[in-house]
Amino acid sequence: MDRRRKTILKVALWALGCAAVSGVLAVLFDNDDVMIRVMCTTIGMAVCAGIILPLSMMLERTRTRLAGIFGIAAAVLEFLTVLALIWVTDMPGYSNYEEELLVSALSLGFAASTAVGMLVLARTDGTQLAAWCGIVGMAGFTIMMWVATWMPWRWQAENGAFITAWWFAYAGFVCLGCLIGFRRGPDRHLWRWAGVAITLICLPLFITDAWNPHTIKQWLYGSGVTLSLLVCYSNLLLFIPSKPGTRWAHYVSIAAAVFTVIMINILVITDFRVNEDVLYKLISAGSIVTGCGTLAVAVLQALFRRTGEITGSTAALITVSMTCPRCALTQEVSVGKSACVACGLRIRLSIDDPGCPECGYLLHHHPTDRCPECGRVIRTKQQDIGTVKPPSAS
Repeated sequence: MDRRRKTILKVALWALGCAAVSGVLAVLFDNDDVMIRVMCTTIGMAVCAGIILPLSMMLERTRTRLAGIFGIAAAVLEFLTVLALIWVTDMPGYSNYEEELLVSALSLGFAASTAVGMLVLARTDGTQLAAWCGIVGMAGFTIMMWVATWMPWRWQAENGAFITAWWFAYAGFVCLGCLIGFRRGPDRHLWRWAGVAITLICLPLFITDAWNPHTIKQWLYGSGVTLSLLVCYSNLLLFIPSKPGTRWAHYVSIAAAVFTVIMINILVITDFRVNEDVLYKLISAGSIVTGCGTLAVAVLQALFRRTGEITGSTAALITVSMTCPRCALTQEVSVGKSACVACGLRIRLSIDDPGCPECGYLLHHHPTDRCPECGRVIRTKQQDIGTVKPPSAS
């Protein structure tokens, strides 16, 4: 463990020790207010150090460095907000300042934790655009939550600002789900943009209705939300790689979701004037099938998980000629764990068959440049197909 992480752990331990001491003193001295505040401060410091510790590990990798820096800055800002909540005893102009500080801390924590994950996705192939849409949505959520909390609104305006914040978060998450898997070049899932378009069209309408109630028809809420969520759900489900013979679970779940959304839209567009009992039963049945199908996708993913690693009796028959990196002795090494016959260096050798990076389908001797399972175009063997791994020594 490097010096930086040891320092963070020491800070956390000292903070916990101070919290214990101040808690005991608060009990012995009849719940002294200062001791209780000191105890809460040290507990908050320990929690902050515990959050920063895994974030500091993200700084070591280029792909996660930006997310780590942002997460550490957000953790420090969150700690300062908690300090204000603990120690500030009066705030002119704000009679319920404790409530404002608490809402600020909670909204910042929610937005920052999701933004860290989105920043990691922003550096991953196939999720860049989706992640930045989510980040924009969470930025709008945080700004509107803080504006709604601290501006001297009347109740109606304050309520509209809070609702606007949550609509920004909703739009960010839906666009994130709709655009996951999008890459530059021809898009095989053009329908994903329908979900983005519906969300962006409905967002200003919903925000307008939040500030001026009853501006739009109520059925627009049901139709806009359900249709955008349907596209988001379908894209996420199809983004999950499937093994041969298990793709049916994805399609059954999506079909059930489409049926459920159609029934919901019939119900809301007709303003509940049709046979509600029948529609409620159909909606419930469709929801059950959708939920069970989604769980089936997860179960099948775990059950039929397959890798191209060669193990077992086949691996026992394979030997590779290699040079020991320590003593430079050339020798035959079997697949699996072994040791150098001269110096005893432990060697672990594994061999993988070429596979599609999207779904894991084995592509050994496959004649075309497209995966037969998921349809992904395999650019070159070096870029996309997992070739035989070189031996690794430990």
